[in-house]
Amino acid sequence: MVQSVQFRKGSFLCDPEWRTIPWLHTSKDIFTQLHEHGLNIGSTLDAADREGLQRGSLSQEATFRYAHRFTYINTILDTWFASLKSQLPGPLYTTSTPFPQASPPALKPFTFPTLRLATITCTYWALRAVVSTTMCQICSTPQTLTLDPPTKAELDALASSHGKATWLDIAANIMRTMPYCLNDNQGLLGAQQSLFASRAALYM
Repeated sequence: MVQSVQFRKGSFLCDPEWRTIPWLHTSKDIFTQLHEHGLNIGSTLDAADREGLQRGSLSQEATFRYAHRFTYINTILDTWFASLKSQLPGPLYTTSTPFPQASPPALKPFTFPTLRLATITCTYWALRAVVSTTMCQICSTPQTLTLDPPTKAELDALASSHGKATWLDIAANIMRTMPYCLNDNQGLLGAQQSLFASRAALYM
């Protein structure tokens, strides 16, 4: 999933048979569901790039279509996150005391019940980061300048809702999780499983 998103390439794991046949006799847990959403993002990025997203040459029709597609994906991710929190007996995370030497004063780090919850939450935030940066890229293509005013206003509103404030909020949440993930008690696993999210935060 990480490679699919990182390299903006679709995967055979997105094919209908791979998304259904292995799960005929067992249900997908919530962690598998997020990985499936990530694969869908990688596949959609691949398709958008083939139509000119990376080159800044999306047609007006494709611009509008992918803006709505990534809006839908963003909604799916938020629904997943709400489902994750609803399945827990308590809060997903609590805040702990920031490092006293931090200057300027740092936001309070997050503490999670388990490393698995921490890393899967970071993965969710990383996927949200990818969606938000992609939405801004789509809504700022040259082709949007000649759209009719109502359509242009709709895309501008989408770009605003996924803009710098959203990026900073997502990146801050990921960084506030890193002290927990990189704690010596987590060993190498915490660092390995949070690498994708930390890279997403740094490159937003």
